[in-house]
Amino acid sequence: MSVVARKIVNPEPMPPKSRKPHLPTPKEIWKQARHDWFGKDVQETPTVSYVWTADQFGHVGLGFQITFLFAGLALLSNLSTPWTLTIAAAVNFAIWVTKEIYDYIRERKKATAAESVFPFNGKEILWNVFTALFYILVGAIVAGAIPFGVWSPLVTLVILLLPAALLGLWWLRRKIVFQQAGLPYLYRLANFPVPIPESTVDFIKAMCDPKKPGPRHLVVGGKPNTGKSCLATGIGTEFAFRCGIGRYTTLAKLLELMDTGKEFKDGRTLWPWDQSDLLIVDDVDKVFRGTPLVADVKTIEPFLQYLRSKLPRDLKDRRTIWVVEDSDNVNFWQETVAKALQLDRPALELRGLWLQTTVASALATKAEARKAQK
Repeated sequence: MSVVARKIVNPEPMPPKSRKPHLPTPKEIWKQARHDWFGKDVQETPTVSYVWTADQFGHVGLGFQITFLFAGLALLSNLSTPWTLTIAAAVNFAIWVTKEIYDYIRERKKATAAESVFPFNGKEILWNVFTALFYILVGAIVAGAIPFGVWSPLVTLVILLLPAALLGLWWLRRKIVFQQAGLPYLYRLANFPVPIPESTVDFIKAMCDPKKPGPRHLVVGGKPNTGKSCLATGIGTEFAFRCGIGRYTTLAKLLELMDTGKEFKDGRTLWPWDQSDLLIVDDVDKVFRGTPLVADVKTIEPFLQYLRSKLPRDLKDRRTIWVVEDSDNVNFWQETVAKALQLDRPALELRGLWLQTTVASALATKAEARKAQK
């Protein structure tokens, strides 16, 4: 608390405002991919874009190498024909189609078990399945083309490079937008099981869509294990996958960024917090834990003044999420956030969501209800 108090009493001048970020261009996507492939070392955090490209190279390898494995088994079994590699490629691809269909069914079952108030993102999962199968198919086709001549595999690979690159461009843009949001993990709202009022559900759905205009601010509170951070991260994930520029941080880290404007670089480039269209602030109340700040409104006023002096004035016209582990001071936290953002119409622009049911309890209750129906 002494650090926070010192900052409130002697606030430093705010660092210059960051430049307005933009979605990555094809040139910037290529620059990120090149850095992922050739510029990283073991002392840097693997980026999401690196993991995705490594995954797709692995899919090509599965299509290519396992085709040769099946062809080798055919040779050992005296089943060799001029079409052995081609047949092996077809069998290999059919196996992976079956596996990906199973993965889709598994994800659908997971969403069904959650019985979330948010819709299942089936189209996106199918697009992901298609992407994985496409890169597997590339490897299998190149291997299966070998019996047709020395140049056949090379010509086939060159032809397939264009759709592979276009598909990679589409995915990498979203992966880069996601990783630059600084989200702690990927979470889809379709898996969120805790009940939410219908009016707030519509508010959150609009909050996830970068194309929906208007300021939208949300304070999420509740007891431990009620999924507060999961919900906030889920909104950030949906926003990023729709190519919205958002940023996740904690209040303690946000205070540090306000003073220094600097943060530790771990191999990622993060969106500037003061220019992002969505700002997610987690662990808000942890800064005040063990202090009289929550109970004494007079004590928090200097802190509010400090926040107002540091927060961008146009932040109230964007979107923010504030996560607190508190279910007793509902009105207090809503009023605090409204004052910090200097909202003109707090009742219309800011919603409070207070979760009471734990994630484990919500899943158990829904499982029991399904058993009773059977």
